[in-house]
Amino acid sequence: MQRVRVIGISLLVGLISEARGSTSQKLQSILIPSMEVVEAPIEDVAKFLQSKSAELDVSGIGVNIIIDASPETLEKTATLQLRQVTLGRAIWFLAEVAGLDLKVDRHAVMLVERTGKSKQRGQPESAPELVLKLRTIQIPSIEFQETPFDDALQFLRNLAIKNDPEPNAEKKGINIVKIPQQGVEDRSVTMRLSGVPLGEAIKYTCGLANYSVTIQKGAVVVYPTPVPRTGDQ
Repeated sequence: MQRVRVIGISLLVGLISEARGSTSQKLQSILIPSMEVVEAPIEDVAKFLQSKSAELDVSGIGVNIIIDASPETLEKTATLQLRQVTLGRAIWFLAEVAGLDLKVDRHAVMLVERTGKSKQRGQPESAPELVLKLRTIQIPSIEFQETPFDDALQFLRNLAIKNDPEPNAEKKGINIVKIPQQGVEDRSVTMRLSGVPLGEAIKYTCGLANYSVTIQKGAVVVYPTPVPRTGDQ
């Protein structure tokens, strides 16, 4: 049996919505400077996004987020590292990580269970849509000169958005999550590439910084390459 969680429905909808903008307008106009969550419950991330939307909305109302999902789905966690993203894109990334569909009406955004073909196509474990983006988004050219690794990753995020053929602006780009090295300063990156898929650009960039790449829960996760173990002396 599914259960419905309603996360803070704002008051005064209706009369003031006309003057203060529709949900779809706010999803495109509200810009989140940065957010980073690691293995956080999806409900907590939704609450954060709703609270942040109210903080950044000139009306102070923000966007309502409603989750209609099974207990199993609600137990899932999300890992996101995003900078300079619209609210709509942030919510879309959350939906992808949780394996939910996103629906927008005038007064709320709903994250709902996937069914049928949609469910098969969007499982976060296999993330076929993400894999397709990594293969099909073409990077015309890229050049780094002693670029800090974090800056290089952000540049790749921006290139993914710019070169993604996805027609829906809120679904452009990918989520790249970095697991930092503890107590070790990252290497800078110097390289030049032309005409490569996004996935290859990410692989080469991470390799130069001594990071490996994997896909987990609808995100590209980069992590320090393990040091080979040697036998006991």
